[in-house]
Amino acid sequence: LTVPLGDFLLRVRFMPSAVFFETHAAQSPLIPLTSLALLIFMLIVISSLVRHRDQQVMQLVDARTAELNASNQALAREIAVRNHTEQALRQNQLRYQTIVEQQTEFIVRHLADGTMTFVNEAICRFIRRSREQLLGHSFLDYLPDGERERVANGLLTITRDFPTLTQTERVNT
Repeated sequence: LTVPLGDFLLRVRFMPSAVFFETHAAQSPLIPLTSLALLIFMLIVISSLVRHRDQQVMQLVDARTAELNASNQALAREIAVRNHTEQALRQNQLRYQTIVEQQTEFIVRHLADGTMTFVNEAICRFIRRSREQLLGHSFLDYLPDGERERVANGLLTITRDFPTLTQTERVNT
């Protein structure tokens, strides 16, 4: 019986009166081994195999660590880009909000039923109500009685294809 063990070959010969263990490595001649020598030899071979396996495991760990480091660096770059984009968005929102708030024209966003979801400061000053007092209420409540029906009918013309309506109305203050 011949068993490969790393760089060594272990040959076991079974004879009627004894068992012979022989080994050879890298073109060396076969060497008969006693039981104690065989035990020492096996410990050396096993130790060598364990070291070899440890090296393989470390190589795998190093390769995976390199992959994870590359992934972490890519993620850090993505986070930096996202943070930069969010900062730019906040600046644009502030700029837009400043423009809307400094308008002298009335700017009102509302739902289809006239419920106000946004009002700028100009309309708040004109109607003499705070933003909190206006939001959630219908702007139709601030129109003269004769105008409400006409404006409500105009709201019905707003669709996805025609999403805006511009009208000039009198307002009760």
